[in-house]
Amino acid sequence: MTILQYPTLQDDAKETLCTLIFSEKQISTRDDRWFSVRIMPYRRLDNVIDGAVITFVDISVTKRLESNAAKIWINDCLIRYRTVHINNVLQAI
Repeated sequence: MTILQYPTLQDDAKETLCTLIFSEKQISTRDDRWFSVRIMPYRRLDNVIDGAVITFVDISVTKRLESNAAKIWINDCLIRYRTVHINNVLQAI
């Protein structure tokens, strides 16, 4: 049993083999890690497609940084909104 939450992995690999177009997705795991999954056709030296190459790159740190940056941005927007609102109320007094 895998902890990777990617039920369409086999279908995506078949699609890559049929179309010869690589696929790349960001997939999470059950233990809150993230991977960039790239599926590419495997081409032999004699130019015959002979399977698929699947690479997994751990992008958990990047995803955490993106999430933290989004939270900071949202908080900054809220602070700006509240500041403008308070200034408007103070000007009305």
